[in-house]
Amino acid sequence: MKQNGNNDKINAQFYRYLWAYILVALSGCLGNVVDGIIVGNLINADGVSAINLSKPINQFIFTLHLLINAGAGMLVAYALGKGNTDDARRFFTRALCLSGGIGLVLAIVGGAIFPDQTARMLCSNDTILPLARDYMQVLLLGNPAFIIMWGLSTMVGVDGSPRLVSVAVIVDNVVNLCLDIVFIQAFGWGITGSSAATVVGHLVGIAILLTHWRNPLNRRLTLVMG
Repeated sequence: MKQNGNNDKINAQFYRYLWAYILVALSGCLGNVVDGIIVGNLINADGVSAINLSKPINQFIFTLHLLINAGAGMLVAYALGKGNTDDARRFFTRALCLSGGIGLVLAIVGGAIFPDQTARMLCSNDTILPLARDYMQVLLLGNPAFIIMWGLSTMVGVDGSPRLVSVAVIVDNVVNLCLDIVFIQAFGWGITGSSAATVVGHLVGIAILLTHWRNPLNRRLTLVMG
């Protein structure tokens, strides 16, 4: 009976984390899906094509997150399991700094310096190119928020708050959906408003995840020097 009780607890914990990380994985493509649906209805088919052309960028950013934060999350979990909080904090700090640094480089190079060349690399249609450029530029300028959002989702989950991760991801996508309509239809920002809504959604998700550290019991993972 005792063993069955332990198994039930393990299964419950497993599914708590499973659903949280499924949502994080889905969030890598949900932004494009939501944008495509709204743009298809409020702008035109060319706008949907521009969003689809940006998918390689979105997937590249998500792949960078996985390369950095999936491995770092395992190291953090292992260190916390051994009771080695100092190592866990070092892994957490390095992963967050590396994520933000790479995101910043992509924002500067692809979004600020070479937005036209980046769009041309993925789009050869002169009709769709201006739309693709506008969408991709905002996406690249805001990509640090993408990587940090996904990275914090991993670390907050490892630190014992998978439910908060689920809430952050759901709210992120709801905000994206609502702001898509506001920015495109009410503000008249066009396809730029669609990518801006995605970035704002991730910023809201980050704000929710940061509430994890409001609880003094959740101070195992903090930024450290060195």
